[in-house]
Amino acid sequence: MNKKRKQRNRFAILSLLFFSLVGGLLIYRSGISDSQFRTYQGTLEKAEISKGFGNYGRNYAILLDFKDLEEKLGLYGGTKEQAVRKLSSLELHAGTNYRLFIDKSMSYGLNGINLGIRKIMKGTEVIYNENMLAHKVFGLLFILLGMIPSTTFYLIAKRKFK
Repeated sequence: MNKKRKQRNRFAILSLLFFSLVGGLLIYRSGISDSQFRTYQGTLEKAEISKGFGNYGRNYAILLDFKDLEEKLGLYGGTKEQAVRKLSSLELHAGTNYRLFIDKSMSYGLNGINLGIRKIMKGTEVIYNENMLAHKVFGLLFILLGMIPSTTFYLIAKRKFK
């Protein structure tokens, strides 16, 4: 097997692995049940919108500060307008007790903030529940996108078509 064939085979395998791992992680995260989340219950001090997430600071987050909680937790807000709408629709009030369900598979960003809140409850009422259908759909798309180029490069390496 010549050198170019080996490189194409490696690229095909690596692209399939990369896209499959990303897709698998998205699908896994979409199927996590409430019992597997880390929970926190506390009194909200303030909820604010923070800018500067993502490339060029175009994305915003809704940060929630709780009494007796040192870690920074929040929700992804999207654009500034989307974050303002989301925060107003949540109707979060300072001094109120909330229960948070936090996704353990979400890591802290470079700024020390975890945007892994998946569900917020006020007493027995669910006031926020993240829709994970998009994660499932994008996970399947990533896997398919990995299969197409890897299969193409594999067939090129085997000289099935040129």
